[in-house]
Amino acid sequence: MGQYGNQPDYAVKAVSVNVAAGVSGLNSAALYIGTSGDLEVQPVGNDAGDTVVFRNIPSGSFLPVIVSAIISGGNSTAQDVLAYY
Repeated sequence: MGQYGNQPDYAVKAVSVNVAAGVSGLNSAALYIGTSGDLEVQPVGNDAGDTVVFRNIPSGSFLPVIVSAIISGGNSTAQDVLAYY
């Protein structure tokens, strides 16, 4: 996984994410967490089903990982999530 400092330049687009429904195809998005909680994601490069749960993410945080999917269900409780491309 690359670091943000050496990623190619692209326009930034913020997209609201419906955490309860789950989201796939995020196209290597970074995430902003508006309201605190937990979030289960599939990091870019991980196989399908190989997910990670970030616990107790504070409100107003950027999640420092690039993801391809947000997994719905009991592990994802964060709200007001924005995906940045």
